[in-house]
Amino acid sequence: MTPPAPPNAPPETSLLAPSELPVILLGRLRLLIALPLILFAIGLAKITLGAPRYRADSRVRASSSDGGAGRLANIAAQFGFALPTGGGGDPVKLYVEMLGSQQILRQALTSPYAVPRVVGSADSVRGTLLDILDITGADSVERLKEGVQRLRNLMEITTNEAAAVIRLRVTTEWPLLSEAVNRRILEVVNEAMSNVRRMQAGGERQFVEGRMVSAQNELLEAEAVVQRFRERNRQYANSPELTTELERLQRRVLLRQQVFSALAQAYEQARIDEVRNTPVLVILDPPEMTATKVGRKRDAIMWFIVGAVLAVFIAVGQEALHRQRLRNPQWWSTLAASLRAGIRSLAFRRQAPS
Repeated sequence: MTPPAPPNAPPETSLLAPSELPVILLGRLRLLIALPLILFAIGLAKITLGAPRYRADSRVRASSSDGGAGRLANIAAQFGFALPTGGGGDPVKLYVEMLGSQQILRQALTSPYAVPRVVGSADSVRGTLLDILDITGADSVERLKEGVQRLRNLMEITTNEAAAVIRLRVTTEWPLLSEAVNRRILEVVNEAMSNVRRMQAGGERQFVEGRMVSAQNELLEAEAVVQRFRERNRQYANSPELTTELERLQRRVLLRQQVFSALAQAYEQARIDEVRNTPVLVILDPPEMTATKVGRKRDAIMWFIVGAVLAVFIAVGQEALHRQRLRNPQWWSTLAASLRAGIRSLAFRRQAPS
């Protein structure tokens, strides 16, 4: 018969039941309060002592008036992503993708900037954004790749789908640089969209121009057929068969005229689009004079939350180790002896002459 366990005997298992968690946390209340506050103070000190940051804000409106679904999908394909062509396309998604695309950001990174550090200051920030942000890499490709990722972290893009409005925010250490980078990104998107639109319009113009020649020849041929019919059948009015034949030939001429007129209109529109230089993005609020100093209070709060979570894990881990020590003192003694031996070995290696 097994003797009963003494009243103060340790539990048979070191596993912690969920119902015991409040008691464990209350027993280590100092840790739960001190660690989050310490990390919060560290985060707050980093924010206070770190360089100030300024955010420039712009709002633009996405429009698909010059393309439609097919043209939007073609433009999207130029930048490596796909848009569904059903349902009229999605210009908001197109512009959002373009604002964050590598092709656009690379041009913004390699563009030269020269802006005062503060308004009215003679000291200025000069160079490409790669140089200003001190972006390094093993080679130019890696440097650009790192720069794209850094610039994406400095950007914030939000949308209002109902109004087709996109808001772009850029944050840097200098107010006028934030405004300049914001403006440059919008300019690069406009330039890219305009170039793609002109290239497509040029291709459409060439295609329609060739098709117009064929349509004109078909129209002239159909009119010649009608003329020959009337020359051969001057008294066709009294013949139902000849009247029907003439009506059929006239319908063919009318159809050829409609095709030629439609192609002529498409040709003129393509010529207009090919030379059009109007901006594609409608800028509702420009980024100039919008730079404002932004705090990083959210970062400090995140430090506090991380400290709280870490404190809970430490408290639970301490309790689990304590129970394991009570449950198996021999294991704990062996572990402590191994740790002491390891520390002595490291200390001896450091003190030993090389």
